[in-house]
Amino acid sequence: MDNDFTLIEQVNDDIKTLKTVLKKYPFDLEVMEKLFYNMITLYIDKINYISDGFKLVSSFESSAQKTEVYRSNLEILLKRLESFKDNGYTNENLEYYYLNKEKSIESNSFELLNEARRYFTECENLSPSEKGECIYYVDKIEEIFIMPITKKEKWELLRPVVYWLSGRDYESAVKIIEILALIK
Repeated sequence: MDNDFTLIEQVNDDIKTLKTVLKKYPFDLEVMEKLFYNMITLYIDKINYISDGFKLVSSFESSAQKTEVYRSNLEILLKRLESFKDNGYTNENLEYYYLNKEKSIESNSFELLNEARRYFTECENLSPSEKGECIYYVDKIEEIFIMPITKKEKWELLRPVVYWLSGRDYESAVKIIEILALIK
């Protein structure tokens, strides 16, 4: 129990620290780098999925690029710590909590999906079989978007759609690309 209390205090303190550093030192590479490595080392074995979605830092990048990567990773870390706190400082169902909090598709995005279906249904330039195929892929994309999986896993499932898309006409491809841009 004492250990749980220490973790709670640590998470709360680190949330404050992250907010302060991101506000006061957003362009300081040394500060960002040190804080990132300290925090990831502290939490990697304590909080599930804490590092999902982090960007990699390349030694070939400029200082400004490295700083941007660390800033982005610290922003993700802050969101994850806040989610862990909101989830009652527990790893139980944390993945689903992340996915619900960091929604993959917003309600107004469903309007865009329906708009694409209408477009393909009414499109005079497509044959009936092409219309059906396009609507099938819009439905497939929607299925993948609402799955309780990570963005990386969704992208892996969407790769065949992108391959299929490369053989479509420009107008159809643009409609599908608009939908693919919804993934978060």
